[in-house]
Amino acid sequence: MAFDRSFYDKRAEELNEIIKDLTKKANQLSFFRLFLFIALVISLIFYCRNQLIWFLLLTVFFICLFSIACVKHSHIKASLIDKKYQYDINTQYIDRIKGAFDTLLDSGDEFFIKNHDYCNDLDLFGKKSLFSLLNISESDYGRSSFAKELLFSPVNDRTIEEILRRQKAAEVFAANPVFLQEYQAIAKTKKVKKTPADLLVSDSGGKNPSIKLCYLALLWIIPLLLAFISVSYAKVAVAFVMIINLLIWFMNLQVFTSCFSGMEQAMRSVPVLIRLFEKIELSELDSEMVKLFEKKKYSSVLLKLKNLSNIAVFRSQPLLDLLVNMFFPLDVWLYVKLKDYTKSYSGIINEGVACLGEIESVMSASMVEIISKTSTTPEFTDDGAIFEGENIYHLLINPSTVVENSISFNDRIVVITGSNMSGKTTLLRTIGTVSILSYMGAKVPASSLRLSRMRIMSSMRIADNLDEGISTFKAELNQIASIIKANKEKETGDKILFLIDEIFRGTNSVDRTEGALVVLKNLSEKNVCGLMTTHDYAMCDKAQESMNNIDYYHFAEKYVDDGIKFDYKLQKGVSYISNAKYLMKLVGIV
Repeated sequence: MAFDRSFYDKRAEELNEIIKDLTKKANQLSFFRLFLFIALVISLIFYCRNQLIWFLLLTVFFICLFSIACVKHSHIKASLIDKKYQYDINTQYIDRIKGAFDTLLDSGDEFFIKNHDYCNDLDLFGKKSLFSLLNISESDYGRSSFAKELLFSPVNDRTIEEILRRQKAAEVFAANPVFLQEYQAIAKTKKVKKTPADLLVSDSGGKNPSIKLCYLALLWIIPLLLAFISVSYAKVAVAFVMIINLLIWFMNLQVFTSCFSGMEQAMRSVPVLIRLFEKIELSELDSEMVKLFEKKKYSSVLLKLKNLSNIAVFRSQPLLDLLVNMFFPLDVWLYVKLKDYTKSYSGIINEGVACLGEIESVMSASMVEIISKTSTTPEFTDDGAIFEGENIYHLLINPSTVVENSISFNDRIVVITGSNMSGKTTLLRTIGTVSILSYMGAKVPASSLRLSRMRIMSSMRIADNLDEGISTFKAELNQIASIIKANKEKETGDKILFLIDEIFRGTNSVDRTEGALVVLKNLSEKNVCGLMTTHDYAMCDKAQESMNNIDYYHFAEKYVDDGIKFDYKLQKGVSYISNAKYLMKLVGIV
C-alpha cells in the first residue's frame, strides 16, 4: 500500500480492537481455568472421602475441560502476542512515513566499513540512516543481506535482468504490507541469530559411533533368549546390557556433546525458520523470487530437523539422558540420524537460508515505495555513464520539508557552487542513495530515473587520523587518489559515478585550484561521470576555459531581515555569492 498513511492508521485501529478482544478472552479463560482447577480439586477430595464413582467421573470431566482450556488459553495468548507485535510494527511504518524513524532502534552500526567506496559518506548506518529507515528484517540473515545490498558497489556483477527480478519482488511486497507485517511479527517471536551451519551436527573428528549402533541393538537378544532358560540368567543379562550401553555412552560422551551443540541451537531457531518459510511458501504472491520458495519447500526439509530436535530434548536433562541411554542407545541413534541428515540436507538448508536472507533484504527494499510520498521504478541503460533524475529527493529528510531537484549528466562532470548550507552536499548524497536503491531493486524517491550500472565512489566526510599520523588533507588525497586509480584500472565497459564534496578544502587556494583541475582532467573520460562541489571560483573560471565536458550548477539564497532563506533548488550556472561573513555575523564572530 504505497504511501497511504490512512491505510496504516486504519489498520492500527483494527489491530487495537483485536488486541482488546483477545485480552478480554484471555482474562476470561484465565478465570475459567482457575474455576476448573478448584472444581477439579474439590471433586477429587469428595471422591477420596466417599469413593463414589460419579465423583471420579466428574474429576475426569474437569481434567479434560481444564486441559482444553489450557490449550485454548495458550493459543489466544500466542495470537495476542502476535497482534501486539503487528501493532508495534504498524506504528513503526507510520513513524517512517512521518519521518520520525529516529525512534527505531536498529542502527546496523556493526556493518559499517571504514575504508569503503562510499559507506562513510552516505549515511548508510547509524541512528538516523538508510538502514534504520528501511530495514524490517528481524533475522541476522536478512539484516546482513540488506546491509550487503547497501554496501554493494561493484554493480557490474549484477545483471539488469537480476535487478528487474528484484524490482518485481519489491513491488509485490510493497503492494502487500499486511503480509510484510505478519512475516515480521513471526520473526520477532524468536530472534534467529545462528548461521545455517550452527543448526546442523558438526563432525567432532572422533570415532564414528554409528558402527556400534547395530551391535547395541542386538545385545538385547541375549536376555530374551536367556529368559527361556532361566529368569535369573535373563536378569543378569539385562544388567550386563545396561552396563555395556552406559560404557559406550560414556566413552563417546565428548563426541556427542560436541556434535549436539548445534542441535541445541536448532531446538530454538528451527521452529521460527519453519514458520517463516511456510509464510512465504503459502503466500501465493506473484513473484519469481517467492515462487522459488513454493517450488523448493524448504520448510519440509527443516521440519525433519525439528522432529529430530524434539527427540533430542531428552539430552537437556542429564539424569534423564543417562537413564534413557541405559536402556536404548539414544545418543548413538541421534548421532547417526543427524550425520545422515547433515549429509543429505546441509546444502539445501544453506541455500534456503541464503534465499531467506535475500528475500528479506528485498522486503526491506520495498519499504521505499511504502514510505515515499512519490516513487518510481528506475530504468537502466549501458550506453555510457548516465544519470537522469527528475524530482529526486533524499529519503532521510522529513517528507514535509524535503525539496525535489532534477539533474542529468551523461559521461559528464557536474560542478556545483553555492553558499554554505544551501544544499550542495545533500544533492550529492541524494544522487548516491537513489543509485544504491536502484541497484538493489528498490523503487526510488523521484518522478523518474534513468541510469547505468556504475561503481559509486565518494569523498565527502573527511577526517584526520591521529593514530596513523594522517592529516585531513592527506586523508582527502588518499580518498580522491583511490577514485582516480579505480578509473585507470577499470575494465572495458565498467563505469564510475564519483561524488566529491568541497574538494581540497584543507589546503591553500592556489594548490586547491590547481589540484582540483588535475582531478577533473583525470576523471574527464568516457564511462565516468560525477559531481564536485566547491567554493573555488578561480577553479571554475579556469575549467570553463580549458574543459568542455563540465556542466555548472548552483544553489542560491535570499537575504531577509530575520536571516538567510534557502529554496534548495538547483539552478544552472556558477554562483559567486558567499554567505560566510553573514553567518559569522549571525553567531557574533564579527
